[in-house]
Amino acid sequence: MNGEPDSEHWHIWLEFLKEKTINCQWPTEFLPEFTGGELIKIENKTNQILSLDSDFESLMVNWKSNRKSALNKSKRLTVSIQNDLDFMIGLRKSLSYSENKRWKPTEKEIHIAGKISDSDFFKHSIYRYAVLENDQILNSVLLLKWNGRIHYLFSFSSDEGFKKEALSRFFYCFLESQSNQKTIFDFEGSSIPGISSFFSSLGGVSENYFVLKI
Repeated sequence: MNGEPDSEHWHIWLEFLKEKTINCQWPTEFLPEFTGGELIKIENKTNQILSLDSDFESLMVNWKSNRKSALNKSKRLTVSIQNDLDFMIGLRKSLSYSENKRWKPTEKEIHIAGKISDSDFFKHSIYRYAVLENDQILNSVLLLKWNGRIHYLFSFSSDEGFKKEALSRFFYCFLESQSNQKTIFDFEGSSIPGISSFFSSLGGVSENYFVLKI
């Protein structure tokens, strides 16, 4: 990414990273010292990453058997690159006819994803995908390429998309198209067990980082 973001785009980015934390990639002995009597809490968290610097067959070797078998449910699904307008229209439609009780993005989260998606500053670094069955969007994915990493920012699967393993189909097609690239796919790690296990089933490798909470 070239250039420096203006205040508006920093605000959009910081809103997306809405938790008031400081993410540090250094060992604890090198963490900065704080004064003023604030209570500092250091949490050790885990992120998951995947190097794309391998051929597709090698990347698929790292998939767990349950993830490979999930592809049988999504044989008829296709993956499409979306422009901003189609991405947001498809996402809204998926939300409107989904009773998804596992997780649904809030209106604020949808708004922030939309602001990033249609930003002029991010336009050369944002990638929008949809997983479809015929013309029906079952899954929407938003990625950001930044400093040699592709960051997994946002994803939503409708009820039908969840049943048919639309997200597994996305990752299969994405890795097929992005293999042999000197870049890292960053899953933006989660401590939620179900999400963490899904990432690891795709070959995600854990890396530790620290969060300071004031």
